Parts: sequence; structure tokens; C-alpha cells
Amino acid sequence: MLTTRISSYLCAAVAAVLLTAPPVDAQSGDGETKRKNRSELREKFDRNDDGKLDRKERRALRKSITKSKIKRGIARKKFDANGDGKLDSGERSSLQEARKSRRERLDRNDDGKVGPRERARAKAKRFAKGKKARRAARKKFDENSDGKLDSNERGNLRDARKSSKERLDRNNDGRVGPRERAHARAKRLETRKERLEQRRERRGDRRTDRRTDRRNDRGS
Repeated sequence: MLTTRISSYLCAAVAAVLLTAPPVDAQSGDGETKRKNRSELREKFDRNDDGKLDRKERRALRKSITKSKIKRGIARKKFDANGDGKLDSGERSSLQEARKSRRERLDRNDDGKVGPRERARAKAKRFAKGKKARRAARKKFDENSDGKLDSNERGNLRDARKSSKERLDRNNDGRVGPRERAHARAKRLETRKERLEQRRERRGDRRTDRRTDRRNDRGS
């Protein structure tokens, strides 16, 4: 009876010590990081500065988290060269280099970060580029010239995009990776340069012919 009471008292004492003991360093570090992230998110999305998030602010926070998850998924899909569903050290370094070059390209005032005005400018530029591409596709595949694409014309557009994807996909993995896009871009630039040189040569030949004709006219 006495031993049973002693053992129960010991168990209760051990449980109290475990419940009141501070966590280990790793767990405390994780807790501090989580608390810091929560406070940063609260400061970022607390528009009315009341110290808490209302319904609209929580909706904006969820939307931002969903958007960041989508961006991470797109980045993983874009830079996953071996197609194993995750990024190794080399693929992560390629992703970091791409982000760094993008930051340097968008940072117009050279302050080391991309501000809201710079993001808005890049977004407007991207929207204008997409609008221009859609207008060019509509102009190219609009066979009846009615200003819009019907089902057959949209089918032709999808077939053209599919053939272009198959042409650019050099390793036959079903998608066009960053290296394949860079190779296609370099090839496009090379073709454009060759065309410009040919135009200059033709213009030079025309000018030479005109000069020759003028000299012949003067001599006659």
C-alpha cells in the first residue's frame, strides 16, 4: 500500500516536472521562428493597425499564402530538371540564380529589393506582353477575320502550340524547361541576326546598284 502511494507520488512529480520544463533548444528555436513569422504576417496584413486580423485581412492572408504555394509549385515544376518531384542542390542553385537575376532586372532604383511600384510596373509590362501575344495569335489564326477565334480556330491554335512544344522539348520529358527555353531564345536571336545581316547586304547591293546607275547616267 505504501509503495503504491510512493510510486503514484513519484509519477505525479515527474509529470509536473515534464509539463513545466522548458523545451529543448531546437523546439524553442522553432517556436521562436514561428512566433516571429506570425508577428511579421500580422504586421504585414493588419491594415487598420488594431493588433489583430479581421475577416478581410484574414482573407487577404489566405490568398497570399495560396499564391505563394502556387508560385513554389510552378518554380518546382520549372526547375526540376530530372523530374523527380523535388529540387536537389543544383536545381535549387539554378532557382536562386534565376530569382537573383530577376530581382536585379526589376530593381530600377538599385536599393537591393523590389518595391511595390517596381512590382506594379513589372506586372503591367507582363500583362501588356501577354495581351500583345494574344492579339498576334488572334490575328494569325483568325481565318474569317471576325475579330475572334471560333472553335476550329482555337483548335488550330492549340495544335500549333502543341507542335511548338514538341519542337522545343529536346529531352522528350513532356515539358519545356528553362534550358530548352534559353536554347530556343538563343536560336531565335541568332536567326534574327542573320536576317538583319541579309537585309543589310541587300540594302548595300541596292545602294551600289543605284550609285552605278547614277554614274552611268552622268557618263552618258
